Amino acid sequence: MILPGKTVVAVIAPTQALARTSAALLAVRLRGVPHLPFSLAAYLGRAGVPSRAVLCPTGQSLAGDVAFLREVRDRALWGTPEPIVYSAIAGLLGHIAQDPP
Repeated sequence: MILPGKTVVAVIAPTQALARTSAALLAVRLRGVPHLPFSLAAYLGRAGVPSRAVLCPTGQSLAGDVAFLREVRDRALWGTPEPIVYSAIAGLLGHIAQDPP
């Protein structure tokens, strides 16, 4: 359950079982911070998920971990916005936008 008004961290791993294990291992470091385990598929398929996340590759193979992180990048992270959108956001924030990185 996601708590309204409380910062919640998603613990995202390739599978739900690995996400639960990772969340249990991170419990000490996240003491006092509510956190929920998600497989990447569950995270992407559910509305209202936390925007703050800890990514937890398996650590079993470099190729597998890189593949997981690439999938997260491709499916869950926004790319650089078009220059017109970036400038509009900067205008709303009240400062002149530089070229996005």
